[in-house]
Amino acid sequence: MAENVVAVAGLFEDYETAATAVQALERAGLHRVEISLVSNDADTKQTERLDGSARNPAVAGAAVGGVVGGSVTALAALTALAIPGVGPVVAAGFVAAALGGAAVGGLAGALIGAGLSADDADAYVEGIRRGGTLVVVRTPETHVARIEDILDQAGAVTVEEREAEWREAGTGGHA
Repeated sequence: MAENVVAVAGLFEDYETAATAVQALERAGLHRVEISLVSNDADTKQTERLDGSARNPAVAGAAVGGVVGGSVTALAALTALAIPGVGPVVAAGFVAAALGGAAVGGLAGALIGAGLSADDADAYVEGIRRGGTLVVVRTPETHVARIEDILDQAGAVTVEEREAEWREAGTGGHA
């Protein structure tokens, strides 16, 4: 009998911290097809890296590798996108594929399609809109605790606390 596969996600303050989490997941034996990343790119740093890589293939490994400590990971397949209500993002993995093929539902719809609940998807979209980076992992249910530990150790923020801060500050957030 096949084991049920679920989505586990971690929101990070910035792209570099999330890239470190991706490295830790890969060191733990996850394959890059099991990992997705979506990052706010309002400052276009990641898009600039992509553009430089596209112009000079010799720079491609250095541009991505410099961000992830020399490891060619799922991040090597970053795609720049403009998401209504969120703004410019870069994405990689199965979430990026869903975003590329689905105009309806946008980012929240892609995250729900990846296996996250609607409430969680809304909170993560808000976190990305506010400058964060999301790492999503598809994994058998029996590995959820291990994946959550890896994401937590890498610096994932507590989304519930972040939502409370947004509401307290009067700057919105998921209700």
